[in-house]
Amino acid sequence: MKTKRTFFAVAVIFCIALAVTACKDEPETAQPEQPKAQSATISLFGGSHTATVQGTMTDSEWKGVAGNITSLVNEIYERTTDTGKNAYRGLFNRGVTFNVEKNPTDYINYKTTGDGKTIYINLSSINMSYMMNGLDSIFNNRSEQE
Repeated sequence: MKTKRTFFAVAVIFCIALAVTACKDEPETAQPEQPKAQSATISLFGGSHTATVQGTMTDSEWKGVAGNITSLVNEIYERTTDTGKNAYRGLFNRGVTFNVEKNPTDYINYKTTGDGKTIYINLSSINMSYMMNGLDSIFNNRSEQE
């Protein structure tokens, strides 16, 4: 009888141990965030105009990019004269696109292609100076890079 109890007790302990180890969660290895195509339509000049901001980057890298560009363009617009504001409204009627790149290989800060509506800008160069230069370049349909 004692052997049956011992066997039963060992069997119960074995079953409990098996259940505990079978249910043990293995820590998941966090996968690095992968870059993906991102795009946003930004609202400019009190909502009267829009532009597209796009780039290929991770969600954490993308966070705030469109907002920064919106703020800079709106600030440039607010600082200019009425004649300048008319020019910016005409420019953004063209369908402006900002292509934001993390590691451009053919320019350092920004580039334009002469189509009058596309600016390529380095993610680390999104600031007032390069934004003004890029907008001036597309306004005048120039191809340039800096």
